Amino acid sequence: MSVATKRFKKLVLRGWMLIRGYNTILPMVNSFVHVWMYFYYGLSSLGPEIQKYLGWKKYLTSLHLAFADDLALVSTGRVREEWENNTDKALNDIANKLRDLKLDLSVDKCQVHAFRSNVHYRKSVLIKIPFL
Repeated sequence: MSVATKRFKKLVLRGWMLIRGYNTILPMVNSFVHVWMYFYYGLSSLGPEIQKYLGWKKYLTSLHLAFADDLALVSTGRVREEWENNTDKALNDIANKLRDLKLDLSVDKCQVHAFRSNVHYRKSVLIKIPFL
């Protein structure tokens, strides 16, 4: 997909054709929400004489919150089983809290990224070489 294009319509159309639109529509709508949000912030920074005409803050906030559904969970463990248990416990706690709020945890969109440390702690072996 070519990003260096002079027309925004072409970029959206190419993204739609490339991956059939599934992963482009929501980020595109979210970017329009951010454009309006920063436009509002710019106008509201001009002073109280402009702020009295800006009564659409609650609608903009509602639109912005509609896209704020991302969650990052960081869990640790010294061995794989400990990490899996910590992660499962945390996800169960989150799912229970969401259920209390009448919300669901969508596992269809969940991704797991596991990182291992490259640092290995080894006992250093001290070799004494007798000098002649």
